[in-house]
Amino acid sequence: MTDQPAHPHRHHPPQTPTPPGGRRALVEAFQNVVKSEAEKAKEARAPKPIPPHRRAAGLFVAVVIMVAAAAILVIQPGWLVAPEVPEETPQLHEASLRLAMYRAAQQIESFRRANGRLPASLPEAGADTTGVSYEAAGGYQYVLHGHSGDLELEYHSDQSLKDFLGDSYDLIRERFKR
Repeated sequence: MTDQPAHPHRHHPPQTPTPPGGRRALVEAFQNVVKSEAEKAKEARAPKPIPPHRRAAGLFVAVVIMVAAAAILVIQPGWLVAPEVPEETPQLHEASLRLAMYRAAQQIESFRRANGRLPASLPEAGADTTGVSYEAAGGYQYVLHGHSGDLELEYHSDQSLKDFLGDSYDLIRERFKR
């Protein structure tokens, strides 16, 4: 037998002897560093105490804001409170319904001019159906029925739309001038 190693091509680096407890010391040092970094991060996240003079200033500002808000609620300046809407009289109620029917008739007439026929419904004409219904009466004739509470009006397309509206627009406009 020869004195050569079984695997002649394998070389192992020379091993330096580790001092007793060397690995343990390294692990403990690493754990201490990790623990120290965790404590630093925790301190950085912790809320800083507010200095007394800043706390007093913040309290003062909060009190001033509450007093100002209370004063505004008591005084109720015009820019804060919506203007009071006058009560609707029977004349204004009728004028509102006439104006809604007038707008529906205008939409129907616009549709008729653009399409050469009457619409099948108010929505097809693009008209609002709130309180107004529509009925085709043959040819280019139609009837609008207006309903609002106990008030009922009727507009026939052979009537003058201007005469049907009357002074309704002016009544409504005057209501909001006051």
